[in-house]
Amino acid sequence: MQLSGPMDSQRFPEYLRISKFRIERCLGPDEDCDRPAINAHSVQRSRFLELLADSGHVLQIELKATAEGGLHAEFESVGIRKATAFPGLCAIHDDAVFAPIEKSNIDLDDPEHLFLLAYRSSIKELHEQIESASKLQGGYLSRVRRGLDPPDGPSRAGIQATHRIITAYETHCYKADLDCAYRERDFSVLEHHVVLLDVAEPVLAGSCLYSVDEVSVGDYSLLIHLNVLPVTKHETAVVLSYKASSGRKARRHLRQVLGGSSERQMREVSQLVLDGCGNLVFSPSAVAGWSDEKRDYVIGYFMRTAWRSDLRDRSPHLQMFRPGT
Repeated sequence: MQLSGPMDSQRFPEYLRISKFRIERCLGPDEDCDRPAINAHSVQRSRFLELLADSGHVLQIELKATAEGGLHAEFESVGIRKATAFPGLCAIHDDAVFAPIEKSNIDLDDPEHLFLLAYRSSIKELHEQIESASKLQGGYLSRVRRGLDPPDGPSRAGIQATHRIITAYETHCYKADLDCAYRERDFSVLEHHVVLLDVAEPVLAGSCLYSVDEVSVGDYSLLIHLNVLPVTKHETAVVLSYKASSGRKARRHLRQVLGGSSERQMREVSQLVLDGCGNLVFSPSAVAGWSDEKRDYVIGYFMRTAWRSDLRDRSPHLQMFRPGT
């Protein structure tokens, strides 16, 4: 799906340099871990991604760019060894912290298991926010060097970079609270809802921490952990988590997902995950059954809501799941 026209050929190398920038840092529960980061999976490969995969591959929505063709987004095949992987944990922390859900089946009634699912999504989100803030700041400084923005006054690029740095800091503070809860084994700091969807086939998996910008909790926006995990060929688990202290507002935000018929829940989960979860993979066989119009609509909605939520869009193209028989 085309997102822009041709890009300035002189500035395109700088865009590529910034877009390829990566943060590799362990964000485990111990402060200032200096061990090298590995590519840790935010969604388990062996238990969940394999249920989606065709010949060991799943699909992701990827942003592509050329100077001549500009920006476009498309579904891209990726091996399950790389899908949902991010360099945000060292090998020791990845193994030690998440062993309870990596080395045995996840128990969706176990408070520790549910906490760890949510905790991992907060680590992934912090990593994304740090990386995004670094890229935007780098782009802004590049504009200043080229004389496109003033070095001592406000500009759109500078304001965007500042906002992203603030968001990264707020995410860090939130995740630091969960670090303390993990170290103290106080899993009650989070509340959870588990919704089991009876589906015809597994369609997608995702893990994220998203912000409900229009709902404030104290000085910050409401944050919701969302994990969508195919647990069998015909059952997908949706785990929604939030701080117990924000329970009333969180439940109000989630009321459409938590109530109603199973088909309504499928519709609400579909839109919620496409709207709020950038860390998302799809089943190739499921996407192959979509019309071209549906594929383009899903990609367009996914990219459009990367910066601003739009849960008012009720297009039937956003329905991801088919009920099981």
